[in-house]
Amino acid sequence: MLRPDRGRFYRVKEGQTDEELERELNCPVCGAYAGQVIEIKDYFVHTVKPFESYDSVASRYGLGGDNLRKINCDRLVYPSQRLFIPRN
Repeated sequence: MLRPDRGRFYRVKEGQTDEELERELNCPVCGAYAGQVIEIKDYFVHTVKPFESYDSVASRYGLGGDNLRKINCDRLVYPSQRLFIPRN
């Protein structure tokens, strides 16, 4: 029987917010709900500096701006915001 790797998945608990999950799991979470199973992928965090945009950050890491926007739940970009960048 094929079994999923338990270390790569996380079940959301009642009352957990997206922001709490992102800090705990170090991966982007968009609209999670209690009982949902999230696959934990490998990301690192880029802290946004003044005048940076999705496009400027994405080009720095060899990604497309739309792809990075989708990964980070299409949130507004502001200085000190944490953007998740996938590891290749």
